[in-house]
Amino acid sequence: MKRYLLTALLLSFFNMTQAQLQVTGKVQTEFLEPLTNATISMEPAERSTQANENGEFQLSVPEKGSYMLRIHYLGNQVYAKTVRVQNQNQYVGLITVKSAAVEMDEVSVTGYKSPMVLEKPTYNVAKIPLRNLENAQVYSVIDGNLLDQQLIFNVDEGSRNITGLQNIWNATSRSGDGGAYVSLRGFVSTNTLRNGLAGGISGTVDAANLERLEVLKGPSGTLFGNVLAGYGGMINRITKKAEDHNFGSASLAGGSNNMLRAQVDVNRVLNDEKTALFRLNAAYNTESSFQNSNLKTSYFFVSPTFTYSPNTRTHITLEAEYTQGKSSNMGQMLGFSYPDTQYGVRSIKDFSIDYNLSLQGDGLDQDYRNLNLFGILDYEISPFIKSSTNISFSQNYSDGFGAYYYFVPNSVATGVESAAGTDYVQRADQSTRDSKKNYFQIQQNFNADFKIGSMRNRMVLGLDYLRVRDKQYFYGSSFDMINVTDAVVDITAFNGTNMWTKYAAGDVDFTYPLDGTMETYSAYVADVLDLTDNFNLMAGVRFDYFNNIGGLVGAIESGKYDQVTVSPKFGVVYQPIKSIWSVFGSYQNSFTNKGMYLAEGEVTKTADPEFANQWEVGSKVELLGKRLNGTVSYYHVVVDNVLRAVPTSVIGEQVQDGTRLSEGIELEVQGTPINGLNVLAGFAYNNSKYTKADADVQGRRPGTATSPYLANFYASYSMLHGKAQGLGLGVGGNYASAYDVVNSVSMGTIELPEYFLLNANVFYDYRAKYRFGIKVDNITDQKYWVGWGNAVPQKLRSFAASVTYKF
Repeated sequence: MKRYLLTALLLSFFNMTQAQLQVTGKVQTEFLEPLTNATISMEPAERSTQANENGEFQLSVPEKGSYMLRIHYLGNQVYAKTVRVQNQNQYVGLITVKSAAVEMDEVSVTGYKSPMVLEKPTYNVAKIPLRNLENAQVYSVIDGNLLDQQLIFNVDEGSRNITGLQNIWNATSRSGDGGAYVSLRGFVSTNTLRNGLAGGISGTVDAANLERLEVLKGPSGTLFGNVLAGYGGMINRITKKAEDHNFGSASLAGGSNNMLRAQVDVNRVLNDEKTALFRLNAAYNTESSFQNSNLKTSYFFVSPTFTYSPNTRTHITLEAEYTQGKSSNMGQMLGFSYPDTQYGVRSIKDFSIDYNLSLQGDGLDQDYRNLNLFGILDYEISPFIKSSTNISFSQNYSDGFGAYYYFVPNSVATGVESAAGTDYVQRADQSTRDSKKNYFQIQQNFNADFKIGSMRNRMVLGLDYLRVRDKQYFYGSSFDMINVTDAVVDITAFNGTNMWTKYAAGDVDFTYPLDGTMETYSAYVADVLDLTDNFNLMAGVRFDYFNNIGGLVGAIESGKYDQVTVSPKFGVVYQPIKSIWSVFGSYQNSFTNKGMYLAEGEVTKTADPEFANQWEVGSKVELLGKRLNGTVSYYHVVVDNVLRAVPTSVIGEQVQDGTRLSEGIELEVQGTPINGLNVLAGFAYNNSKYTKADADVQGRRPGTATSPYLANFYASYSMLHGKAQGLGLGVGGNYASAYDVVNSVSMGTIELPEYFLLNANVFYDYRAKYRFGIKVDNITDQKYWVGWGNAVPQKLRSFAASVTYKF
């Protein structure tokens, strides 16, 4: 009898043991650091445990089914998600918690959420999860919430918050090169990266789906290639993703220059397990020129994103962006085709044209479209190895007019050599017809985190294929020449109807087809080696095979050629005070495939790649418990293998021995030193010149280098308590010193004067449901110009107001 009783008890115990299902996993921060001592619980099983020193945890549940897995750290919930237990031993995967969620000093206070980025995320900067202090590269990050607070609705205007960045050309809505252009560290750059992949644009980039803006400083060819990034840096848009809870918002805005805007953001969880998530951002925007209310840019923007996680190791994300618009408000581009001695002035402010004068009539519109499609498959091979497969397709399209202008001296316009001054402007058009530019990219990244002895390695190994297809057609003609001081001149005659009539009659001054394809095959690897917990080394290299398939550039056949390039990168970081202060040094490289040229002796040759090599040293700090961060650095960039004209040649022969220098310092501070107070400030100085070039520009500063001195700031304060809780005020501004957009021996100099812009905004958050905002830009009504070989007058004082409902 006792034997049977013992057997029954053992069987009962065995069945109970079998019934207890084991749930295991690992929890870490986004910087791959284990979240030691985090509390993990499963509801409704009422079971909990703590993560060990490696972030690993194990707990049991009584039966199969769905459970709510919650993670608490330092008394605060930092993670919650539904998981389905289906096996006896259920692995729920590697759980990554955002670093900001686990910092005591960054916990929300009375519903207040800082719009600043306190801990700069860096995965998209280094393709390796590094903290700001561990990264030997300088970069700036602007959160999308900051733009919301400032009532900024597009990336072009939002870039005013970036240290050392200056806008130099308004978006033209033209296929291929229709986005805004900026200057970084003395070089031209554009906004063509989205989540680290090609995301071509053909107009103003809306900020409705912008999570944050990351600007990498200096040549970044090793990890991102040379096609999408300039020597001075690159702009990378990080977009909003679907989240695991339901929310949404709708807003309306209006303001000066007939500005109207409607915007929605809707996020929905599609199943109980929260494995299928959907988010939609959309906006309609229209605004007229400050010079002529009949000239405007209007567009519709929509961006859906869908995330599906079939299991804890696998995450699939599909995204799209579509913009369709019409623009005749591209900015009045005023060019200079004659020497300053004939103009009689050397600054744009001294020309006789009225700043508010519009030079065109109605109908000179450019229709444009932009489509971006993306697919991402993230897979956790093991807790230490991750795979990310990325595919993107981008097409931008335009069809229509592109008005432009250039000043004509009175002596040329009238034929009277003694006539002084410049009262005339030539009006002209450069149109596009059914023009397209396509990008197709496949990128595979493997990230690994492992140790060799006691030394930690964080590595990325990547493969990349990029295909760029141009199918564009440009054509144009001059229209007329007018005296801008003549009160009775017919400005409206330069319009769409008259230009169509001119073209229909065959009166075309030029055509410029651009038809070709180029491909790039790349492999890259980078590793960050922690020699100690406060000293790391970084090394990386890219192998790049460029294949120009050929085509048509204007009237010239583009020859086929291919080229192999190696692009290295190195860095060293030492933290004298761990997690507070670091000093760093780095070497960065990028390159450009220059194609064919006519060498001395009338020999056609394939140019060697042009290289940009940057050395940089600096220091970073994170103070007040990461509430305040700062960076100061000195950089030195030398561009080699620059093509320049052979001085004695009369047939356009070139030699590839030119050089160019760009060096400078940058200082940036941002953060939330006390609850409610946000600060952002930056200063940049750049010295740029041609060090070996054509005699016409030797030793001179390039016009693309723009202002030597730049400064920006923004500060806001939000009331956190009392009857005024939710009320806030922000003040900001930008300074740019004078620079020459024309600077050569033959043409002389034309200066764009210095400017200081002051902006302010007031906002009010009511019960986390409503948000009201008012802003004034260019409070002092400053007249100022930007330009890249030309001068483009910018908006005067303007107002805007918005209301947002959150649900």
